[in-house]
Amino acid sequence: LGPDFQEIRRRLLGVLTPPSQLQFESGSDYVRIKSDNAPPFDYHPDDEFSRIDEYGAAKIDSGWTADKAFELRARYSRTSEIGPSGYVEQALQVEPEADESELRADAVDAVQRFVETLGL
Repeated sequence: LGPDFQEIRRRLLGVLTPPSQLQFESGSDYVRIKSDNAPPFDYHPDDEFSRIDEYGAAKIDSGWTADKAFELRARYSRTSEIGPSGYVEQALQVEPEADESELRADAVDAVQRFVETLGL
């Protein structure tokens, strides 16, 4: 017995495949995002909420950046969580003088090469 590669592939495709269509709508106090056939979700500036997904537990906050872009930020609750931010936090514990943006880019690059290798 070994890993169920078909199931692993199915789940990876579900997580890594971008939606075929995104719709954005904005009002005076919200940004609405609708993806494919999923119901729309409204994000309000300075909202903060929690989410549990396949990556773990995260706190999500939203707001406008200085250059007037709307941004959703996910902060996973433990540094053992996966993702670029978790990787950066773990790496900085070992090498505090490392450059955060370079570490984040390394993490994203590693995932991109992994996805290409899988042929997704």
